[in-house]
Amino acid sequence: MADIDGPVTGSSPVLRMFSLLELIASKDELVSLQMLASETGLPKTTLHRMLTTFVNEGLLVRQSDRRLYGSYRLRP
Repeated sequence: MADIDGPVTGSSPVLRMFSLLELIASKDELVSLQMLASETGLPKTTLHRMLTTFVNEGLLVRQSDRRLYGSYRLRP
């Protein structure tokens, strides 16, 4: 899998999505789209699409915190 201290990489979109979930799970705090973009090197549009998929599938919870995109955490 991905090195959670580096960019989200992988030879397929599925591996990149798993790497992103690993990165989010490694955080002790909510993560924002901006933070994920900075840490992964992925475009915000790509991250937003991936995060929306995770939310729609029940893997992540989006917190409403008055930011445009909100923050994300793993679903308990």
